[in-house]
Amino acid sequence: MVVLPSGVGLTLALTVLSLTAGFLLSVPLAFIRAFGRPGFSLSVLAYTYVIRGTPMLVQLFLLYYGLAQIEAVRASIFWVILRDPFWSSR
Repeated sequence: MVVLPSGVGLTLALTVLSLTAGFLLSVPLAFIRAFGRPGFSLSVLAYTYVIRGTPMLVQLFLLYYGLAQIEAVRASIFWVILRDPFWSSR
């Protein structure tokens, strides 16, 4: 069966992509949290608290189903991608 080994490349690509995105997001937020103004620092703390405190499945449901409730998102250029959660499997 060839299906399992073919998924290794996709898994590695998604791992590298998520690590890169996490690094690019976390480093500036860490500097803002450590050295920023109190208002910015508290907003980063709240963001971190919410993201780490909610399950990933809930975040995905909010992304896929919650964004569709906002008219500005449905009118944007990103709606072509967001309207169908399985766009990458085509």
